[in-house]
Amino acid sequence: NPVGNSGGGDTAVNSTVNAVDEGGARSNPQVVGNNIPITNLYDFNRNAVVNAVDEGISRLNATNSSTVLKYLNLADPPLAPDGGGGGGGGGDAGVASALAAPATSAAAEPRLPRWLGLRLEELDLNSGRVAEVFQSLHDFNTPTARKLLARADRIADVLNLDHELLDSLLADLGLE
Repeated sequence: NPVGNSGGGDTAVNSTVNAVDEGGARSNPQVVGNNIPITNLYDFNRNAVVNAVDEGISRLNATNSSTVLKYLNLADPPLAPDGGGGGGGGGDAGVASALAAPATSAAAEPRLPRWLGLRLEELDLNSGRVAEVFQSLHDFNTPTARKLLARADRIADVLNLDHELLDSLLADLGLE
């Protein structure tokens, strides 16, 4: 927001500070005893009082056609970067996929972004670093470690990933 702007004189594209903002402060005076909220539109200096000082803030920070704050128009956002770059983990593939992913509503079933699904398909849960992490959690055998192993197992089940090692570690802990 520009300094001294209440939003009253704004348009769909401009956040303008003008006489509407100044007049709003003048027409809505408040004193400390009124205990106004920090969100009061006309208390430009946030001192819990709306008075001539706030009118002055608006007047002294008035904008014109060359100084007006322009709103960003996100109705037609720019395209996401190209998702090329190969499967080596580099490049902008993850960013591109995330930016291009459609927004989901609260009612929609959650889905993994495509880039994450592709990376998970390549993940070997039975050997390598991931298996070492699972083995370490098994060896720690703390409540938190067991909870993490159980969650990893549920995720692997949902994603239909091969996770024999994880199943055997959970069975050894009596959590299967």
